[in-house]
Order: sequence, then structure tokens, then C-alpha cells
Amino acid sequence: MTYKRKLFLRKDIYNPRAADDVFLGAMKENISFHMGNCQEYKEILDYLEFDAESLRSIDDLAKIPPLPASYLKNHTLLSVPYEKLAVRTATSGTDGRTAPGGVDYESAMYGLIMAFRIFRRHKLISLRPANYIILGKKPEKPEKPVKPEKPEKPIKPEKPEKQIKPAGRETPDLTEKPEAHTKPELTETPENMRRAGHTGHAGHAGWAAADLALAVAMLAAPAKRVAYAVADGDGEQRVDIGGIADALLAFAKEDRPVRIIGLSEIFKTLISELIKRNETLSLRHDSKVILSGGRDPRISGEAPKEGLFLLANRVLGVRHRNYKDYFGAAGHPIIYFSCVNHRFHVPVYSRAIIRDVNTLEPAPDGAPGLLNLITPLLSSESYGSVLTGDIAVMAGEGACGCGAASPYFTVVGRAGYGRQ
Repeated sequence: MTYKRKLFLRKDIYNPRAADDVFLGAMKENISFHMGNCQEYKEILDYLEFDAESLRSIDDLAKIPPLPASYLKNHTLLSVPYEKLAVRTATSGTDGRTAPGGVDYESAMYGLIMAFRIFRRHKLISLRPANYIILGKKPEKPEKPVKPEKPEKPIKPEKPEKQIKPAGRETPDLTEKPEAHTKPELTETPENMRRAGHTGHAGHAGWAAADLALAVAMLAAPAKRVAYAVADGDGEQRVDIGGIADALLAFAKEDRPVRIIGLSEIFKTLISELIKRNETLSLRHDSKVILSGGRDPRISGEAPKEGLFLLANRVLGVRHRNYKDYFGAAGHPIIYFSCVNHRFHVPVYSRAIIRDVNTLEPAPDGAPGLLNLITPLLSSESYGSVLTGDIAVMAGEGACGCGAASPYFTVVGRAGYGRQ
């Protein structure tokens, strides 16, 4: 049994210290696999003189060169052929180029096991159908491939009558040659997927913060009806706050749980709209709110979580324990849900390091720095160690008081953008 399999089959998901040796072995397996199957990644590690055999203890994980998330958006580091991936995606980089990526079958299986265990731990799984308010964009269906027509057989020309060749000149070739038929364009090319609305973070499975919450929502509880906040209009996207407020009021009249998922700042605006209408709801006791912390450029203003939760509890009637923060990072496929104290604990499937913004050396607990996330989940892409643009603070084991034994991190801002 591989170390990766041992790691992702563990049931105690918030006791990473007990799995340090397994995690270390899985990372060595992962790095060796990618170095043997991705030439660009091998060149990066060789240039930085990194050897996977130098990983002798869990503290040595800091030696793995972290790849900046911004780099991954513009570069393809596939270790599995694109056509053999279970999920194929593409991401648009800052320079406008698209990078293909995705998830292989084995990693997708372990990812589902991880999601199930984390959902169950956070009491998100239910067989009861729910109505959904998605504080994001409705995913577009990919374009259907157009089956190329078979080329008509060329008509064989009649043999021309023999002619007397003029002296010094050659007879021209009068036979019509059929046009060369090129190989039909693949439907799931990066450009086609971009037009079809497939976005991803650094090209693997589209697991950006809001996108992941949307993608996994239907796995936790079946959907009865769904309303989306972001709509297309006049060539640009707009947030239809009035529309989702109307949908939420309609859902509140049904004896069915409501799940509100998406960006916290759109949620804040939704609550403001309900207050403006003098509406106070009493949603079912098993309704849930799952928010990602990213700033949405379409809406200004901050969204302090604690105050927002208390305010929304008064307006929606949803229990405080049924509010969850969600954190996701570009290039990193692990799911982070907040505990009852609204902190992100590191599960057994990953490790987190805070790096000094100037030296990139590991920073002590309590000191802010760049968040470096590490996991051996993906075999399809060389994203084992990713340096995010998030500024975070780390706290050690047992410091939270929620019952989870693992360390936790708190995101305090974005590099160059100030506090979130």
C-alpha cells in the first residue's frame, strides 16, 4: 500500500501529528513521481538543488521549494497526459494565456474520500433535499462537440485524350486532388473550456474558493431548487441582489432547509437588502450558510465575519453553529472549513507553513507571513507545495479549544492588498 493511500484512508482527520511519518512518505513519493514525469518541474527542483531524499523529518517539508500560485496560473506542470485525466480544466493567467490542467482518476477518488470525511466531520451531509442560494455564477454547460462530416470521395477525373506534348514544355497535372483534412479540434481545449465557462485555479479541477463550494455543495445534500446571484447582462456580469432576495423569501415559505453558499461580501449585501425590506426570516433549523472569504471586485466594503454571522442570525434565524467559513487557495486542492470558533484547522491531508515575506524562511507561530500549503494529493500536476498570496498567522496544536487537535491558521489579508 502506498503512503498516499494510507494517508487518505485515515479516519482521524484532525490529528495530523499522528500521521507525520505517513505524510512525509507520501510527499517523497509525490515529488519523485512528478520529477520522473514532468520535465519542467524536474528542471525547477534541479536548479534549486533539491533532493527528495533530504526529507528525513516532518520539519524538512519547509525545504520543498514552494511554487507561487501566480506562476501556476501561467504554466502547465502536467505529469499525466491531458487526454487521460478524469477531470480536464483550464485557467486564464494574468497574461491572458490559458493553461490546461486537471485531476487524474486516482487523485479524484482520494479527493472524494477526503471531501466525504470532512463534510461528515462538519455535519454538512444530509439526504434531505435542500433549496440553494448560490452567491456566485451559474456554471455554463460546455459546448457540445461538432461531429465533423465525412469528406466526400473525390470524383475521379476522366482520362484526357492524349495530346502531343509541345517541345520543351511539360503537360500540367489536371487531376483534382482532395483537400487535406486536418484532425478535428478537441472540444476540451483550454480556449474552448474558457469560452464554455470552465474556470479553475491553476488549472486543476476548478477548485477556486467559491467554485469549490459550488461544485461540492450538491455532494453534501441533494438540490431541490437553485437560485444564482451572478447573472450575465449587457455583456458583463452583475449581481442580482433583488432576485436572490426574492428567491430566499420564497424558499423560506417551504418546509425545506436552505443552503446559502458563496462569497461573503455578496452575502453581506443580501442581508442588507433584507433589512432594507424589513424582512426577518425563520429558516429551518437545519439550514446552513457556507461562505468563502475572498473579496468580490463587483462589491465594495469589508465583511467582518463575527459581526456578519450575528447579524445574519438575527435576520435569517439560522443557528450560529450552522455557519461555516470556507477557504481555498489557487493550486491547492484541499478543503478547509472553519470550526465553531471560525478557525481553519489543518487536516491530516495537508500541512501549512507561514513564511517570512522577506526571506521566505518559516516564521514562528503568531507571526504573520505568506501561507505555504503542502499536500501529496495530486498526481496529475506538480502542485505539492504552493505559495499563496495570502497573509496568515499560525497557531499550534490545541490552541483553539474547539476539540480539534491540529494547528490552525487565520487569514489576515492578501499580499499587497491589505486586510481582507
